[in-house]
Amino acid sequence: MKFKGDSHFAESQFFVCIFFYFVVSLRLWLVVSILKRKTILQSYTAVIKEMDGWWVGWIEEVPGVNCQEATREALLETLAITLREALAWNRQDALAMVGVNYQEERICL
Repeated sequence: MKFKGDSHFAESQFFVCIFFYFVVSLRLWLVVSILKRKTILQSYTAVIKEMDGWWVGWIEEVPGVNCQEATREALLETLAITLREALAWNRQDALAMVGVNYQEERICL
């Protein structure tokens, strides 16, 4: 025996199922997207020293990244900016040299 409200109930169940499928699919897509784009955070060692009223510093792992500032805090900030720029420059330089048909692989130590 079929009641008048049965079809409405079945339709609402169908839409609830579709909605939950959409939500689960969206969440899965977001997780996969985040994992694909996840950047590996690296840490570097700053060697800093106060000399003659100035703070000077170098990044041990990356040659050429050195700075001088009036305060320790300013030096650390400038080292971070300079390191970021040096890594971006090195990345652009490497990609310009390789040309086409190359692969990129992450190497973790």
